[in-house]
Amino acid sequence: MESAKSADLRNWIGFSSGANAKQKFWYLTLPLLKPTTIYVVTISVYAGLSMFLESFMLWNGNSSPKNIGLTIVGYLYKRGIEKNDMGYACAVGMVLLVIALAINVVQLVATGTFKKEEK
Repeated sequence: MESAKSADLRNWIGFSSGANAKQKFWYLTLPLLKPTTIYVVTISVYAGLSMFLESFMLWNGNSSPKNIGLTIVGYLYKRGIEKNDMGYACAVGMVLLVIALAINVVQLVATGTFKKEEK
């Protein structure tokens, strides 16, 4: 991997250990970005699945033509609050939870989070 040295902490001189740019990216940059990538993907999945306010405000409630603006959380709201069917809304919420957990577990397995580190 590439290192650098400096006499005055302003003008750095790099020296290489023989790794090319592809090796530096694959073995240094990607492993260092792994925790951030996992966090961003997890939060993005959660934000995408929990979207409610945008479609609710855009379509003036849940009255979009042919339900094109209806999200899964909007459907949960429609059944639970508007139609007073709390049991069904809870079941929809549990399905949403299982979907979010499945996506996150697949992501964590794909990134190798559950692998044991070599000593």
